[in-house]
Amino acid sequence: MTSAPPARRLWLVGYVFAAALRVGLVFAYPGGYDTQSYEMVVSIEERHGNVYSETTRYNYSPVWAGVLRALSRLATALGTSLDRAVLALLLLTDAATAWLLARIVRARGAPPLRAGLAALLFFANPISVLTSSRLAMFDNLSLLFLLVTVAAMETAPARKGGAVAAMSASLLVKHVTWFHPLLLYRRREPRVGWAGALAPYGLFLASFLPFWRSWDRIRQLVFGYQSL
Repeated sequence: MTSAPPARRLWLVGYVFAAALRVGLVFAYPGGYDTQSYEMVVSIEERHGNVYSETTRYNYSPVWAGVLRALSRLATALGTSLDRAVLALLLLTDAATAWLLARIVRARGAPPLRAGLAALLFFANPISVLTSSRLAMFDNLSLLFLLVTVAAMETAPARKGGAVAAMSASLLVKHVTWFHPLLLYRRREPRVGWAGALAPYGLFLASFLPFWRSWDRIRQLVFGYQSL
């Protein structure tokens, strides 16, 4: 049996190291501002409260609140904490993003080793590691759906409907990709058109309809959010 070439061995070592570092950070997580906010949101959700009128710590569409509630129930069933459940989801999200990135690069004609290295640059990137496994920020979930959009647009034939759905999911999770749907319209082939480009914004706005009485708070917390 021939051994793997040095470049591939280095590639594998990089993945193992990055994965071990991420898992270690999950188990060593001391808690933080974001996870405290998640606990507050779950508490409000469990008693069917309003996350926009009862706290200033929720700045997104209602979708993330629903995800947190589901994670809380899963954590309870598994006998673990919400912190661990959130961090595990974010770790799996980054792993899925790395895999999808490798597929996109491979589909563009790069050899397997180069595609794997491109994915490793994301998975072992210190910023990616710290934001997901240390700070418990969920921007990566929005990023994953953005890459699903890219992958859908580059398939032959392109899955334009899937691309619009994935772009909508990206905004609904966390609207850090607010300007990206416009790029769907700018793409010449395959052409999505204005309807496809504007659909994610329409779904994002529609998600707030159950909370329309709190529109002023939504305007302040979501659309006027300026972080810290």
